Amino acid sequence: MSPRPPESRAPRFAPAILALILFGACSSGPVQVGPKPPANPMLLSTAQGSSCGLLLFNLLPMGVNDRVDGAYREAQVALGDRDVSDAKIKQRWYGLPLFGTVLCTDVEETAVR
Repeated sequence: MSPRPPESRAPRFAPAILALILFGACSSGPVQVGPKPPANPMLLSTAQGSSCGLLLFNLLPMGVNDRVDGAYREAQVALGDRDVSDAKIKQRWYGLPLFGTVLCTDVEETAVR
């Protein structure tokens, strides 16, 4: 009886490692979209902000994770950094054949006093 060759552990863990690399790279943290409004708000004006990112070849994210934060900051600048109520977020996307997908976020906010 001949001894069995030692088994390699790499092939058994390779799918798990590959999954961690692929799915772990496409994550982002939470974004605060506005402070808590006052008890009796007086509505002043509305503003909009928009931000887009590109999913290059539908695989490589470029500016995708910062869309909500960028759109919120753009709307805040238009409102003069006032307190915000009734924030609405819309997502839209556009496919670019052979190039990827453009992902956009629109934020509409109402300033309060």
